[in-house]
Amino acid sequence: MSAIGFESLPAVGQLSISSPPLLAPFAAMNRRKRYRNQVKPFNFLSTCHVRPFGHPYGCAPEHFQLIAPYERDSRRWLKMAWIDRYSSNTFRISTTGDHGDRETARVKTYGEVIEEYAFHPESKCADADGRPSGNRLRTWERESGKSRQILIDARRGRRRPHRRNQELLIAVAQKLGLL
Repeated sequence: MSAIGFESLPAVGQLSISSPPLLAPFAAMNRRKRYRNQVKPFNFLSTCHVRPFGHPYGCAPEHFQLIAPYERDSRRWLKMAWIDRYSSNTFRISTTGDHGDRETARVKTYGEVIEEYAFHPESKCADADGRPSGNRLRTWERESGKSRQILIDARRGRRRPHRRNQELLIAVAQKLGLL
């Protein structure tokens, strides 16, 4: 992927406070502020997209979503505290490394989101035979036992597999009739 200027930024989205459970994590923060500065119903929030295995240790991925008061300045995203909407615990975010730790979630970058989209298993992303392009990647995941992100990183040259994994990937390619 050629550099476009924002590919290394955290993939941050916007979410409306449309229900009480989305407002509840901000109760403690709101107590210290004047009403006009509080997070209120129908305000926007920022949310970020956690990478697979990027959740902080001890957090269940199916009940974990990072939210924060809406912040349009991307320079602040990596510095600010993010709140898990389910536990109300606060965390930091990072765009480096393969996983989170006790205090930090490893979130996707815009570049990773764009790259995933290219392999999205939908008919509009079909291969030359009309099959969803994600099927081939799933076959590689199943046959190699390696994660989707590891395979994508290796294919893009961002990660050089260890010799044992190189041999494994060559064996998978031979099994699939690609070598």
